[in-house]
Amino acid sequence: MTSFSPVAAAYGGSDNRRSYEVVIGGQRESGAQGRPGLVRAAIGNVMRGSIGVADFRGRGLPLRRVMIRPAGDAYGVEVTAELLSALPEGVPPLSSKRVYAYLDISASLPNSELEYADVEFSVPRSWMRANSVIVAYHYNGSEWEELPTEVVQEDLGEVTFSARTPGFSVFSFVDNLNEQFGEGEHENTENVDNYVRLISGYTQGRFTSRIFDAGGIAQWDNLEWSFTEPQSPASETDYVGAEPDVLKDGSGRVGTLWSGSYSNLQNQDSVVENISETSTGGGGQTITYSYVSQENVYEGSTV
Repeated sequence: MTSFSPVAAAYGGSDNRRSYEVVIGGQRESGAQGRPGLVRAAIGNVMRGSIGVADFRGRGLPLRRVMIRPAGDAYGVEVTAELLSALPEGVPPLSSKRVYAYLDISASLPNSELEYADVEFSVPRSWMRANSVIVAYHYNGSEWEELPTEVVQEDLGEVTFSARTPGFSVFSFVDNLNEQFGEGEHENTENVDNYVRLISGYTQGRFTSRIFDAGGIAQWDNLEWSFTEPQSPASETDYVGAEPDVLKDGSGRVGTLWSGSYSNLQNQDSVVENISETSTGGGGQTITYSYVSQENVYEGSTV
């Protein structure tokens, strides 16, 4: 058997080791002697289209109620729940999950005759974290399957959830907040092939990942952080502005001498140079910069 340490000790008190018999809602409910954490709740007869309720409140379990909707008429329905201190043979523990409790829930009604069931359970706020995501899982015979879970009630001490299941088996109530380093919260960033990068169009962003707190300075020999500064071309264009058609002296442009003499335009060979404007655009200049891409990698450093 696979051993683990859930919160069974908090529920498996001495009161659960006594045999007892309690009447709730006209139905008889009985506990099993010598089976800590095992509780039975009788529902009775449930007709097709109706819902039968097994009440586990006040019984020392995180389980509160089990609502059963049978596929047909069902008679003498009973639900049994047991808080597990060890998982049954062949049922692996949930990996990478913070488990609050494992329970084995079964019913006298076979799963093949069940339309669905709703499992209500409560988790104390003292166990939950600020951004906890509480969900229920059930083992479907080959793997753990996450069940659709929603909040149904909140108070100062605990939060009650409801999960819909297609059948009964081993259940786990867990904090499903992902604690894997590579799956955090993205702000203007995205994960592409296990690389975090800025989303196109953004110049800055944030990636927040849940990692363990080493309690101080620690040496990480498997941590690698890298970034690439992309090539960043930039350009600026300036043009010489065209002269106005009317010059400062009020004369026209063509054939007008502003100052000096035409002889000043002559070289030593007495040839007058032909000067012409080729640009009629506005102001500006052309300057091009180009930076080579550079990758920076940091690994195995003290953080």
